[in-house]
Amino acid sequence: MNFNEIKLAVRQFYEQFCETNNFVSLYKTVVGGKCPEVCPIYQQIASLKLLANSVNCGFDCVEIQRTQQNIPQTVADAFARHFWYSQWTLSELFLANIPIAGQDAFFLFVVGLCDDAWQNDTRFIEIFAEQGEFIGATDLYCDRHVR
Repeated sequence: MNFNEIKLAVRQFYEQFCETNNFVSLYKTVVGGKCPEVCPIYQQIASLKLLANSVNCGFDCVEIQRTQQNIPQTVADAFARHFWYSQWTLSELFLANIPIAGQDAFFLFVVGLCDDAWQNDTRFIEIFAEQGEFIGATDLYCDRHVR
């Protein structure tokens, strides 16, 4: 497949998922484990999660899963960029490989947990092709198509 065909296949996958499962987002199925019956096959590659050791306090630690496999440099750089930025914001990251039309596609979910009218309220997916080409990005919760 050439890049335009891969890009079209990913867009069709995402749009079909959203239309078929309008009650749950791709983020909630892949990252949150909601509605496993509609979750696509995926492989978790890396993540950064905010955790709380105590019920009475906010986030006081992070759980980091570093990539243990070879991934395209552009995908690794994107994860590293958001990882670096997360040191100063309340944000979580989740990088997954979702096979689409016989090709691997990398989905980087970035979720800010604070709405302060600045940059902490980010909720988007960056999507990359198997060789690391940037396919597009979309907002997680606004039912927007991949751009």
